[in-house]
Amino acid sequence: MEIFQRLFVVFKITPYAKRIVRSIQKQPKYYFYDWSQVPDDGNRFENFVASHLWKAVQVWTDLGEANLGLHFVRDRNQREVDFLVTKDNKPWFLVESKLAETQISENLRYFSKHLNVPGIQVVLKGGIFKKEENIICVS
Repeated sequence: MEIFQRLFVVFKITPYAKRIVRSIQKQPKYYFYDWSQVPDDGNRFENFVASHLWKAVQVWTDLGEANLGLHFVRDRNQREVDFLVTKDNKPWFLVESKLAETQISENLRYFSKHLNVPGIQVVLKGGIFKKEENIICVS
């Protein structure tokens, strides 16, 4: 995987483990820079979101806006949220990607409350906007 990273075929996202009891601290996730080559719709959309978040984090950090990082959150109870953006190594906001599910993810709710950060559920299906507490669900 190191060779693919050096050739800019994939990029790696590591798990965020601070302040999470029973978190998974190893097993990074890899995403393609060219997300359009992923055959499965759900995985392609998650890779699409990962790619754009990765680029945004890199650009904002390079421009000196903040020291940002991109991670995912998973614990040993199989709860997972696709992405966590950190600012100065502290949780800033969570992002969960879904194809058509408009029901806000329970895992997103759990980690949003636990980390005390806002959550965003991005849905591929059009025409969706929901807001509850500290979480929004948008198309």
